Amino acid sequence: MSDEFGNKGLLLFPLFGFFIETFFLIVNYVFIETLPLEFFYVDCISGFFGGGYVYFIGKFGFLTCITTPEDRAYRLAR
Repeated sequence: MSDEFGNKGLLLFPLFGFFIETFFLIVNYVFIETLPLEFFYVDCISGFFGGGYVYFIGKFGFLTCITTPEDRAYRLAR
């Protein structure tokens, strides 16, 4: 799929989810006494955008596309 569509979606979509989750964490922290308890469920929204697993799949796919086979093991290990 990354050959056809590229790795940008696999990298940007989870990052967008992380930014939304961070925004809601800040809102929860600021308004912790006034918001209902159910509003804390929004903290897990990054999972709907793929989360860390999809981000690492995109990152490893991007690294394999830009490196030569000789340097690939070294860069992926770092």
